[in-house]
Amino acid sequence: MIYLYTYIPLSFSQKSLFNVLRAFSANNNQIGYVQGMGFITAILLNYMDEESVFWMLHSIMENEKFNMKGHFMNGMPDLNKSFYKLIVLIKKYLPKIYELFVNITIK
Repeated sequence: MIYLYTYIPLSFSQKSLFNVLRAFSANNNQIGYVQGMGFITAILLNYMDEESVFWMLHSIMENEKFNMKGHFMNGMPDLNKSFYKLIVLIKKYLPKIYELFVNITIK
């Protein structure tokens, strides 16, 4: 029985989530574990087994097509780039929303 810092046993789904995230963080020193990974991993676990989810998470982080690693590394260096792209798209396609953001100083 696996216990995670409590005396309450984990469910099967929680064990799977824990196993994938622990394996990923142990095998990727550059990223390690970040809280936001749990959401992605939990969704993938609804459709795949643990090993497939591990490799899918690895691909999401490392593959050039997705390259999400910068969103989860220490300091989150790519997050500001993504926010900038989002603001540019909002300004172009949703100008009223953009003006609202500007008026309440979300830039």
